[in-house]
Amino acid sequence: MCRSVTAAQGAARLLERSLIHAAVTKAPSHLTRSGCAYAVRLRGKPEEAVRLLRKNDIIFGKIYVSEDGKEYREVSL
Repeated sequence: MCRSVTAAQGAARLLERSLIHAAVTKAPSHLTRSGCAYAVRLRGKPEEAVRLLRKNDIIFGKIYVSEDGKEYREVSL
């Protein structure tokens, strides 16, 4: 998750350039403290995505995984 839409868009652009499908979306409200955060939704390759974001000094917050789009669990990568 990212604190701003601009940060999320930057992360998504970087991932897309690296051939990782990424889309910016509003984070589910129950996963945020303030109710105002943005997420970068991925299809597969979460480890590679995190490595790229860190390598390029892109700041991001918690990482969640969802199998069904309804239930989320936090993961450490």
